[in-house]
This record gives sequence, structure tokens and C-alpha cells, in this order.
Amino acid sequence: MYYDFVGRSERRVDPKGRVALPAEFRMHLEPRCFVTQGPGCLHVHPKENWTEVAQDMVNKQRNGEITEEQRRRFSESAAVVALDAQNRVTLSKELLEYAGIDAGSEVVIIGNLVHLEIWNPARRAA
Repeated sequence: MYYDFVGRSERRVDPKGRVALPAEFRMHLEPRCFVTQGPGCLHVHPKENWTEVAQDMVNKQRNGEITEEQRRRFSESAAVVALDAQNRVTLSKELLEYAGIDAGSEVVIIGNLVHLEIWNPARRAA
């Protein structure tokens, strides 16, 4: 597991829903990464950490901490994305809406040690 996701960056989501992730994390996010709904934001998980995230969800369901339907909702809302040559990932309309982010708007990207978080700046400030 990587613990290299630290710091804060400000970016803009382009009209196509693409956002450039900080270049210093590219090596951890290639060739693909996973975007999920987080509490009020979007989480970007590197492939190497995804197995642990998925296993945690399975264990929570087995232990009765969440239902199978909650696990299913988590899985179906996740997206596998690839970085393009400009370090951008394309976020689906559904993920952007969940996080309260409009295409063309500013976002805040913060490191949370094991993943990145993409925030609407107003939500992050609250």
C-alpha cells in the first residue's frame, strides 16, 4: 500500500469532465486507477490499493457492518479510469453530480495518504 498521497492542489474540471491530477502521483495511478464516492467527495485509488479497498468492503459485509446492497451500490458507483497524456482522468456525470462538481468549475485535490480526494471547494471548506 502506498502512503504517498499528501498535499493540496487546485484544478479546474474541463467541459468534458476531465481533471488533471497532480503529476507527482502519476506513477501510482498508471495505467489505471479507481474513482469511488467518498463522504462528500470523490476518492481516487491506485490500482495497487484497490484490492485492499475491495477486500475491506467484502469483510464489512461478511461481518454485518454493511449490507450486500450497500456493497453493491459502492461497486456499481465506482469507475475504472486511465490517465491521459496530460495526467487527466475523465469523471462521469454521475460522479461529478454526487460530489457537487460542475464541469468547468474549480476543484480541490487533497492527499489522504492512501488515496486522493477530489472536492468541491465549498464542501471542503465547510
